[in-house]
Amino acid sequence: MYFIFTSFFLALLFSCHRGVDPPDAPGPPSVGLMAPPVYIKKWGGTGTAPGQFIEVSSVEVTSTGEVLGVGHENRVQVFTSDGALKYIFGTQGTGDGEFNHPHGISITRGVTPNIAYVGDQDNGRIQVWTITPDGATFIKNIGNSDVVHIHDIGIDQAQGYVYAPDYQIGILQKFDPITDALIWKATGHPGGWGAATDSVGFIYLATTDAQELRKLDPGDGRTIKSIGGFSGGQGITGVYVDKHDLVYAVDAPKKTVFIYDTNLNLMASWYLPDIVGTISKPEDITITDDDLGIYIADSITNYVYYLKRTAQ
Repeated sequence: MYFIFTSFFLALLFSCHRGVDPPDAPGPPSVGLMAPPVYIKKWGGTGTAPGQFIEVSSVEVTSTGEVLGVGHENRVQVFTSDGALKYIFGTQGTGDGEFNHPHGISITRGVTPNIAYVGDQDNGRIQVWTITPDGATFIKNIGNSDVVHIHDIGIDQAQGYVYAPDYQIGILQKFDPITDALIWKATGHPGGWGAATDSVGFIYLATTDAQELRKLDPGDGRTIKSIGGFSGGQGITGVYVDKHDLVYAVDAPKKTVFIYDTNLNLMASWYLPDIVGTISKPEDITITDDDLGIYIADSITNYVYYLKRTAQ
């Protein structure tokens, strides 16, 4: 009965995404989107007390503005948009709703409640939760023997598909979010980390060991284009695509966010120390639906940095 309910629930949530033509690509973004944002505040710090992190490496934001931070303390912490802790979900373990070294999170946009996909690294699976302003509910696990060392999750916001890159074995898997069926597995992506899709479904994947950002075909994971020049040693990590189809890639050693169009032409870059001051290893980035709020996770200082755009 539980399986039937959750399958029906997910099918209902994604009914507006599946079986429809992808939306037209948006027009050119405003120049203001690429201007460096301003620093507002940071929160967190190293530890296991509520609100603290151990290697916070992933950050996401819901459609209602809650900010989710994922570190190695085997939980997901949910904050208000300006950093007040609201609630925590998950504990250490191997059972349903329990984590063992969570890493990577992605949230559906445009459906209510939001659905969060959390990489449960050492348990070899992806956990699926509903997220509301008041609490989270475990739905199910997704995974197979090729979910070995997951670092991030990508969600196709138009069609609902789930993308799981594996850092250790260099593959990218595409799952159906309703049936959990594996649609395809693409090899040859060494050090696969951040993954995101644009408005028509193309995938943008950080391949840390190859030091490349790659654009992939959603039909089979084939590389369409790639660009290099990123740092070695876990250089390019987080990838985010906004609603204007700007592609944001975080180079942790360079402490820089690079912004590209969908053809991987460089549009702008943000050197984070010029914006926030001291920052050590920025690994992930996410942006609010209204384009204004920007959140960066730093896995060494264990802070979430809150930035804001002042011009559109």
